[in-house]
Amino acid sequence: MIKKSSRQETKIKRHRRSRKTLFGTPRRPRLAVFRSQKQIYVQLIDDTKSITLAHASSLEKEVKALLKNLPTKPHEPKQEAKEETKAETKAEKGKKKEAKAEKPVPGTPAITKFSQLAKAVGQLAAKRAIEKGIHEVVFDRGGLQFHGRIKALADAAREAGLKF
Repeated sequence: MIKKSSRQETKIKRHRRSRKTLFGTPRRPRLAVFRSQKQIYVQLIDDTKSITLAHASSLEKEVKALLKNLPTKPHEPKQEAKEETKAETKAEKGKKKEAKAEKPVPGTPAITKFSQLAKAVGQLAAKRAIEKGIHEVVFDRGGLQFHGRIKALADAAREAGLKF
């Protein structure tokens, strides 16, 4: 019988496989990302001395201050389903069709509070790295896929001045 690995085990395997080639130095430390269900954490690690040079997490007060500056997706109120009546005119039906055309295009990424949190953490991590004189890093995604929160964090760090 074939034994199926759990998600955690496969994530650990992917992380070990990627860590074979990723190594942080004092000039170019490793930007290690850890993501839990609700929070995200980042460390800049010098693997030669096994020390953390800088860190940032979504639990810090500075991140919450950065969140206020980030753009947010406008909230769309839920429309209640109403029964169609025979009394509707053609003009009302035309307006409904126009309103349906204004919906967002499928496949565009949605901005969630978690991705905004990741962006704020990425900006803070980059700011702290640049204060320490670090401009280049090696990105360690921790065995996670490079999309969603991980991508948002990486893009924010790049925009703030870090080079991967």
